[in-house]
Amino acid sequence: MPGIVTKGLIIIGIQILSVAFVNSAIAKPVQVCDDGAEWPPYIYYQRDNNTINKEQLTGATKDLMDRIFSIAGLEYTVELIPWNRCLNEVKSGSRYEMLSNAGSNPERMENYHRSLAIYSTTPGVFFSKTKFPQGVKLSGAKDLNQYKLCGIRGYNYEMYLKAGVKDEVDMGTDNAQATLSKVLSGRCDIFLSIIEPIFGAVAIGQYQLDANLSHEPVPGIEPTKFYLWVSRKSSRAEDLLEKVNQGIRQLQENGEAETIYKKYLPGGTGL
Repeated sequence: MPGIVTKGLIIIGIQILSVAFVNSAIAKPVQVCDDGAEWPPYIYYQRDNNTINKEQLTGATKDLMDRIFSIAGLEYTVELIPWNRCLNEVKSGSRYEMLSNAGSNPERMENYHRSLAIYSTTPGVFFSKTKFPQGVKLSGAKDLNQYKLCGIRGYNYEMYLKAGVKDEVDMGTDNAQATLSKVLSGRCDIFLSIIEPIFGAVAIGQYQLDANLSHEPVPGIEPTKFYLWVSRKSSRAEDLLEKVNQGIRQLQENGEAETIYKKYLPGGTGL
């Protein structure tokens, strides 16, 4: 009998420790990464008297994540690091469990768990008025295939490709300012870019938009949705995704998400 009691106590002890371990894993802070180049108005460093404060992040998605993790009862941190490193580290689960502000493509669907959509943006093009004084005047996305196209290394252009745009896109730069400079110098005809983050960057003084640059939306391409992404290597991936989606759903249904995005963008689009 003592042996049976002892064995029972051992089993109970193991169960208690297992539950404690699981609860500890669920409760630990969630480490999130995003693009070191910033992504205003969605996430960027606070500017104080035109001085960048790298101790303080702000933006529509940052505010949304504050609310999502508050609802989930989880603490979290977010760091801005080189974008490709962020993608790789979340994929491997080596340090970060989540990444924010990323569109969807088949590779990302394979590497991460995708949340519900958190906002949408307008796919467009930026170009030089010298080359296109009357504008590009696109009738559809495939019209772009006659031009030399450029983009940013590591960014997602799936929405353009799905609409019939060729995959020959020069992605030799790491940020929008450098890519816009290529357009002005004639090394690239058209910069493929969603429109809102460019003007978000201009608004906070991160980029300068030369007077010789203009932009247009691309006809026939639906607004691009952006998501939060959870590492498939996280030990709590499914639970974390469920909690994140619960928060997103609640904030969108009660209108708070749209209020957050309208604080940074007059048109909102926080879905």
